[in-house]
Amino acid sequence: MHTLDAQEIQALATQAANRYARKFRRLDVSDMVQEATVAALSALRTFDPTKGIPFRAYAWRAAILHLRSWCWLASSPVSGAHHRPEVLAGVSSCEVAEQHDEEGGKEIVACDAPWAEELLADQAWKMRVRETLAGLLQQSAVAEDAHLALGVMLDEKSSAEVAVEQGVEVERVQRAARVGRALASNSAAMFALLKEAL
Repeated sequence: MHTLDAQEIQALATQAANRYARKFRRLDVSDMVQEATVAALSALRTFDPTKGIPFRAYAWRAAILHLRSWCWLASSPVSGAHHRPEVLAGVSSCEVAEQHDEEGGKEIVACDAPWAEELLADQAWKMRVRETLAGLLQQSAVAEDAHLALGVMLDEKSSAEVAVEQGVEVERVQRAARVGRALASNSAAMFALLKEAL
């Protein structure tokens, strides 16, 4: 049998939540447990017992992967600010700030300066990678398709997703991404940025 009983699922979810509770102190542990439980239960749908992996290990991995992304999203000081580092810079030094959304409402955002600074540095690095890669693509044979290559390479979308979004053929997106990868692998500037991340 490849299922776990309710107590085992709860124990697995609690263990997964405790793994992230210290790093994401401002998040409620009960919310983390709930998210991990949902992810572990969802793993039942995709579990394949013929692969020889124990269900507990499969459910654990599903819970951890889901919880990691959920925690980062739930603790983000300003949603959608990945392209506005000046907003993150203002928030990173605060203890509590009021953010105004487009509808004029207010949202209280609590910040933990150490992780906010890490987030700011990470977002600034990602912007430098995007700008460097965009510059390389603009000087290449696929300059008009630079946005297609960036969609595949940096936005973690498949060629088919980018093709549908942009209304172009999949082959055109794949060609742009191939050229982009070749340019990135031969660029000293991209190498320096990747080395900086290590």
